[in-house]
Amino acid sequence: MSATPDHPQGFGTPSGGQPGFAPPPSGPAAAPPLSHPPQPSLPGTPQPQPFQPATAPHHWAAPDPRLVVAPSPLGRGPHHSRRPRFRWVATLLASGLVLIGILSALPLLPAVAPTQPQASTKPAAVDTVTPSARPASASTATSGGDLGRPTAFATGAGKGTVTVRSAIWTDTGEMAPEQGRRYLVLDVAVSCTDGTVPVDALMFLATTAGGRELPSFGPELSDPLGGQVLKARATARGQVGYALTPGEVTLQVLDTTLTPVAEIRIPAP
Repeated sequence: MSATPDHPQGFGTPSGGQPGFAPPPSGPAAAPPLSHPPQPSLPGTPQPQPFQPATAPHHWAAPDPRLVVAPSPLGRGPHHSRRPRFRWVATLLASGLVLIGILSALPLLPAVAPTQPQASTKPAAVDTVTPSARPASASTATSGGDLGRPTAFATGAGKGTVTVRSAIWTDTGEMAPEQGRRYLVLDVAVSCTDGTVPVDALMFLATTAGGRELPSFGPELSDPLGGQVLKARATARGQVGYALTPGEVTLQVLDTTLTPVAEIRIPAP
């Protein structure tokens, strides 16, 4: 091994070949101030002036209370009222309700009466109409058969006779007869010869080719036969009416058990 030299050798140490080298001073050293060489100025160019801070005086003024905004108690910004917006919404709703009410009331409004045409100044022509004479009612009085002849009968309570005094066919009455039918009005007389005899319009049954009929509503009767009970030597008179098909009629007399006890033939009209 070589001996350690008395002076260090290496980069940054003096040696025989660099006698004038001096090592840099140890420790931090202040950097030399930078200096800029003066720039040459062109003719006519204004020279920069050194900076001078402004020294304008400042005057304090009290703030205007109207411009001071009170802080919000909730920590938010200034509270702006929303009342104008609510008024606009309320106005819109009220207008809509009024429009709906008007549309709902339209069907209830009275219809506009049509304009009446102006009356003509020319006098209207008058037509004279002579009423036609009302046609006379067609009534036919029949004769023959058993009309006017007393017919004897007997019941369990007594004996008597029945006489058809007249028979009239007619087309008029309380109401018009059905098509194809006419009214038959009979004037009858019932007499009791022994015991008692009940009398009623329903004791007379009319039989025709179209069927059997009891007295009905419709014929106009001036003296209808009423219900009663006859004693010996008593007589009841009155009218009974039918709505029948025109033709020969057989009138049957019934007792209280609806059993025929006599028959009377009435000719056709």
